[in-house]
Amino acid sequence: MPLDESAPLPDAFRLTEAGGVVAERGGGNRDGMRGVSGGRAVGTVWDGTGPQPEDAVLVVRTLDPALAP
Repeated sequence: MPLDESAPLPDAFRLTEAGGVVAERGGGNRDGMRGVSGGRAVGTVWDGTGPQPEDAVLVVRTLDPALAP
């Protein structure tokens, strides 16, 4: 059975206690972190394990809100 289509996730978001998606406003760099790219990035590929490179580009198979701080 196909899954229902939904709107794409915003670049920066958080989940409510009920599991709803809330877009984070303000943009810019917050505590050295940034939202997802538009599909292109330059840096060292990093899978989230081991020391984080200074120019890390986190690569994951599935976007998971648990990766957010």
